[in-house]
Amino acid sequence: MTSTLQNRISWLDYGKGLSMLIIILFHTDIYYVGESSFLVDLLFFHTSIAFFFFASGYTAKIENFNFKNSITYIIKRLLIPYFIFSTLIYIAKFLLRGWEMVVFTMLYEIFGGLASWFIASLVVSRLALSIILKLTKNIFLITASCLLLSAVGFVMTQYLEAPILWYANYGLMSMFYICLGIIFRKREAILGNKIKCQAFISTIFYIIFVLIDLYILKDSQWHYVCSSSYIYGLKAGQVILLRVVYYLITSILGIWMIISLLKLMPAGIKSLSYVGRNSLTYYYLNGGVVFILTFIFNKIGLVYDGNYFFALLLFIFVVIILSISSNLIHRFAPWMVGASRNY
Repeated sequence: MTSTLQNRISWLDYGKGLSMLIIILFHTDIYYVGESSFLVDLLFFHTSIAFFFFASGYTAKIENFNFKNSITYIIKRLLIPYFIFSTLIYIAKFLLRGWEMVVFTMLYEIFGGLASWFIASLVVSRLALSIILKLTKNIFLITASCLLLSAVGFVMTQYLEAPILWYANYGLMSMFYICLGIIFRKREAILGNKIKCQAFISTIFYIIFVLIDLYILKDSQWHYVCSSSYIYGLKAGQVILLRVVYYLITSILGIWMIISLLKLMPAGIKSLSYVGRNSLTYYYLNGGVVFILTFIFNKIGLVYDGNYFFALLLFIFVVIILSISSNLIHRFAPWMVGASRNY
């Protein structure tokens, strides 16, 4: 039992660590390069972000759920760090860019949950799950509630003006992946068989869908459909629906691929496991660190000129600084990320 639990923790930490590294690379591309590459973009939106919400559902304690503890977690591990780091990063960006700071705008964006769409979405999804689990422990009702909230989030995205406070639409849509995590945890003994076969199949299908996106959909209007568009003889509403289905398929395949491949990896890869265990700390800091290092690179003449080597170099520096910063925070100021000193 202990060995199984340890293996489960290992692949979960690896998955969060790998997903966090993809997120850092994506932000490096956005800040330094100016745009993300197709593959990084796909891995970011279709795999890493989805995996984090999947992991949130996987680690949900349904049978021994305690509403008070869950709300405490949201406040200590998500809200307080969000307010601290959002404020610090907001001030740093204004100082480096030389902009005039508008206090009202800063307060509106931070307290409106607009400073970090991912953390805001995580807060909304965790709060929604907490309410569901307080009302029922029945897996069928939990699943139905999560899927219903996902549909509500999708409707909000389509019909309400963006950005929505606390990115509630994204948080609700993410309930689909939280639901997947819950179901997988319940059925892991069955779904976890023949890992090598699953790794092969999931990787092949993921590559097929990547190639479809790259060679068939990438240069079409598929990704930019508007309400009056007709693509491949389909109306805009039909194309939007197909886009959603396509996204769900690729993200599920991406999660499946990550799980099956990482379960084949040996336990004890400390560096990747560390990033996974402290992924929230890395996330809180990564936007600010990438922004500051990009500013420094540009100041010393290392402006991006098409040579991706410098983007990878910046990425490596970011990861090193984040690792050092994470260690210092957890050692001397764990309250900043809602952790204990022995976390």
